[in-house]
Amino acid sequence: TMTDITISDNTTTNYGGGGMYLENSNPTMTDIIISDNTATNYGGGMYLRDNSSPTMTDITISDNTVAVEGGGMYLSNSNPTMTQVIIKGNETIEKSGGGMWLRESNPTMTDIDIINNKADNGNGGGMHISNSNPTMTDITINNNEADEGIGGGIVFSNSNPIMNNITININTAADDGGGMFLNNSNPTMTDITIIGNTANYG
Repeated sequence: TMTDITISDNTTTNYGGGGMYLENSNPTMTDIIISDNTATNYGGGMYLRDNSSPTMTDITISDNTVAVEGGGMYLSNSNPTMTQVIIKGNETIEKSGGGMWLRESNPTMTDIDIINNKADNGNGGGMHISNSNPTMTDITINNNEADEGIGGGIVFSNSNPIMNNITININTAADDGGGMFLNNSNPTMTDITIIGNTANYG
């Protein structure tokens, strides 16, 4: 049980989870700051894998950097419950998922702000979601950027999310899908606002 914790200024040079690495682990996390961490692969701030399903409440994941995937968070086969989470100012340098990358994961996400994240040379400035079916409620995806790719706000690939009360605005992609890019995906969407996004392809 983790309460009122700051995890900052850490580095991993060979693998993932610059700030925190969870494998088959389910902590209860409340009032946590994960900031200014760096990883080579998979999750500059956090890496969750192999059936890790923490309960995360009042969490800030900010200003983390990864070379490859998931500047703020990388989820692989994990299903956290996330409430009142801010994911901001994170960056992936070489590939996708500036704020978050989900692979074969089905988190429950409520009251989440995904803002000011960046994928420098990949897709999904805010989020990249692959083979995953998250439940997303009360989400703001704002001012994220995919510098050299698709989906400034969010990319879905082979995924079927449930999305309620979502705002996707002022995101930018170098190619297609300034706000959202769907590939072989079938979301269920209710009360969605997609406005003021930019796709610069062509």
